[in-house]
Amino acid sequence: TMAQEEQWAWLGLLKWSLAYTDGTADGAPPRMSEEDKAFLQNVMKDGIINEQDRMKTILTEVTETMSKWRQELKVEDGDEHRVIELLQELRDCVEQIDFARSFAAMKG
Repeated sequence: TMAQEEQWAWLGLLKWSLAYTDGTADGAPPRMSEEDKAFLQNVMKDGIINEQDRMKTILTEVTETMSKWRQELKVEDGDEHRVIELLQELRDCVEQIDFARSFAAMKG
């Protein structure tokens, strides 16, 4: 569902934020301004790749390319290299346990 997909994006931001917190400040952090909130939401929307959507896109492109190869009984220049790149990107995604679970859940 969309809520679960958004959860993964926020989880990534949380992990990043925790990695860059050094604990030297005392007390609670200051409240974030509305401008900063809007900026952060825009970055989250436009700057973070939804890995599940990306995996679906990769699978679709690879499947369509291989179907074309089967129908035409030939491989066009550059297609083979592109499929290899896509499969390597997919491998990189599923090597991360959270994304591997998403991949399995979408029957990839």
